[in-house]
Amino acid sequence: MRRRVVWRGFPVITVVTVLLGCLALVVAVRLPSPTQQREVDAADRAAGRYAKALDADLVAFGESTRDDVADHLDDLDQALALVRRHVTAVPRISTRGTTAYGRSHSLEYRAAKGRRSLALRPFVQLVRVLEGAVQTQGFIRAGTHAIEINPLELLDGTPVLTGEPLRELVVPEYKAARTKLQRHPAPSGSALLGQDLLTYVSGVIATTRDGADDIDAGRPFRFDFGTRPQDLQRRLAQLSASVVSSVLQAVDETAGFGGGQKP
Repeated sequence: MRRRVVWRGFPVITVVTVLLGCLALVVAVRLPSPTQQREVDAADRAAGRYAKALDADLVAFGESTRDDVADHLDDLDQALALVRRHVTAVPRISTRGTTAYGRSHSLEYRAAKGRRSLALRPFVQLVRVLEGAVQTQGFIRAGTHAIEINPLELLDGTPVLTGEPLRELVVPEYKAARTKLQRHPAPSGSALLGQDLLTYVSGVIATTRDGADDIDAGRPFRFDFGTRPQDLQRRLAQLSASVVSSVLQAVDETAGFGGGQKP
């Protein structure tokens, strides 16, 4: 009985020994050489240096971004150009002093490669918000210009003995304003405001032409817009405030960089 037990156990011990030997061989094969380890260490150090530099750049970037937006709330196109420039200027991790093997086997280096895009995510979102805000500001300017046209100022010093001054000085100004409005479509959610502005301008053009005909026929005419310009201006002001609010909210999302919000 003892022989049979010993005889049956022998193959098991042999198999275990072989497996351990294979495992040791695999581990030995996978361990990097001293040279390779130095390459990995170099990539790790490069990643560490990059992380510190990136953090410093983001601090400066965050502060500059808030200043740029605050200084150009009335002309966000300039703020957009500055923020885009800042995003482009944030460096990517360098390969200097590293090898392909070190970079591919360094967990820290591989993580650092994605760190930039992750850190810039709130700033990229700010760029998108600014792009929409710039388009909306273009629409607001076009609308404001249209309702601020003053026919009496256009006719200042011009004798209105016939309807020609209205046709030559007033109508072209409103037609240009309408074209400008058509080139700056209303943003999402403001289609009704855009249509009301176009309706207002087209109505003034028609009224001015009718007035010119009245003057030619010897009938009295005067411009009377009622409260429509004020109503439209109020709605444009509300839209402008909404745009500024959305931009400032996007700026707040970057407050994790640059030491928080400025008082």
